[in-house]
Amino acid sequence: MTTLSLARVTSIAVVALGLLVAARPAAAQCSTRHMTLFELHDVARDVAVATVRAGQPPSRSGPVELDVHEAFKGAAAATLQGRENGSCTAGLRTGKEVLVFLGADGLAVGFWSGVVDLPAPAIVDAIRAWRDHRAIPQVAKRTAALLMAISAATAWFGLPEPWRYVPLLVAVPLLGWMWSRPSV
Repeated sequence: MTTLSLARVTSIAVVALGLLVAARPAAAQCSTRHMTLFELHDVARDVAVATVRAGQPPSRSGPVELDVHEAFKGAAAATLQGRENGSCTAGLRTGKEVLVFLGADGLAVGFWSGVVDLPAPAIVDAIRAWRDHRAIPQVAKRTAALLMAISAATAWFGLPEPWRYVPLLVAVPLLGWMWSRPSV
């Protein structure tokens, strides 16, 4: 019976490894890592809520013209010129309202081309608070603490002895830093 379960575990591991290394189609590959909105804000030269005035057809990436509604960072221009990252195109299509993060080269930064479609007021408020005071909304702090506690408790009861401490060792300093930031 042990041999059978070992064989099953080995075959599952081989299949999982094969899925991880399998080549993805070009459209699914993205050359940039995922970043939080706060990281995108810090990396980008221009951050703004804008409407796409002139975008690209769905199959292409390239230059776009944006009518700025509110600039959070960078030039206080009425329009911005940007370009989508071709490897992780978000679809800056004409008429879309977006929260956009543009680098110094005009290229949208971050995962999904540094674009958040139809930004919710809470997201815009969080970006504004981060820009002005490096503050994190109270509800975000509470949600993060709750989810980290659930994760740590699940790991504590579900992982073997040396690994059960890892989520706790990651969560405690991260929560300490997060709670040391001002709140809004």
